[in-house]
This record gives sequence, C-alpha cells and structure tokens, in this order.
Amino acid sequence: MIYALVLIIALMPVTAIAQVFERLDESETPVGLNAREPALTALPHGGIAMVWTEADGKNFAIKTAIFGEES
Repeated sequence: MIYALVLIIALMPVTAIAQVFERLDESETPVGLNAREPALTALPHGGIAMVWTEADGKNFAIKTAIFGEES
C-alpha cells in the first residue's frame, strides 16, 4: 500500500514557480558566428562575465566580455 502511494505521488505533475529576477533585460552579445562553449559568471559588484571560444584560423581564441557597471 505504501509503495502504491509513493508511486502515485511520484507520477503527479508538480508545478514550481519562483521569481528569481525582478526584471530581465535583453542585451546583444558580442559573440561571432563560430562562438562555442559559452559560460556566464556573476561578479562581486553585480556584473556578469561572459567567456566563450571562437575559431581563429586553425586554432581557437578565448574571448571575454563584462556586462554591468564596474565598481
């Protein structure tokens, strides 16, 4: 009986709603057409650092961009 109850609860759809941001602003990214492996990191002053790789001839270059005000 317990296993049936656990199975029924596990199969019930659960909706979770969370407000993570007060607002979301869209921004153009500085990446090229061959950009790969993007990563975002929050900075201590509230900005965001974006790092990615782009094809550079036969090799790849690591590119970075900082979004937000710097202190």
